[in-house]
Amino acid sequence: MTEFFSQSATTENWSQFDKIQITVLKLTEVTKAFHSSNPELHSTSISWENLKAKFLHRFRDVRSDQYHFIQLQTAKQQKDETSREYLDRCRSIAMKTVPKVEDLLLQKFHYDQAQRVLLSTFIAGLSGNPGRQVRFQKPATVDLALQIVITVFEAETQEKRNLAFFQSLKPQEKVEATLVSPGKPLKDQSTDRLLVLAQTHRM
Repeated sequence: MTEFFSQSATTENWSQFDKIQITVLKLTEVTKAFHSSNPELHSTSISWENLKAKFLHRFRDVRSDQYHFIQLQTAKQQKDETSREYLDRCRSIAMKTVPKVEDLLLQKFHYDQAQRVLLSTFIAGLSGNPGRQVRFQKPATVDLALQIVITVFEAETQEKRNLAFFQSLKPQEKVEATLVSPGKPLKDQSTDRLLVLAQTHRM
């Protein structure tokens, strides 16, 4: 809900009336029902800040910071979840663990702590070989960790394509491909060798 209101008021030139009207138009399901059932929210005298405060109070997350902290620590990448989607989910939970305080230095401390837990959780919860590679390299930030995962995933995808290409070749073509770089099993043939073979057949 906080993100919703932030998006609804990103333009500084909007008037109070415009902000309220745009917000009301964007309401869906439960929030629209809440607005319809509260006559005071329809008053022409209500301010944007008052409207926002009432919605934020009604739809505030009543779960504790400790609850979100546990959710973050136990997060794991799901079977059909990409590494980027998994990171976005972890980031969303991590932000909920950061308490709001007046002291800027203390606020930064809480934020930095959340970032450290986010990095630890993201790396620990990654699945498959990409996850093992990230844990081996121990990146300093989640962005670096994500880049490693993407690189490993793309390399594995290319390897599968290479293997599928070899499996589709006729026996004599497999021999020709092996002769380009002898001494390696077919499953370990490089992309360069595939390119040489492909170029040979185009000539």
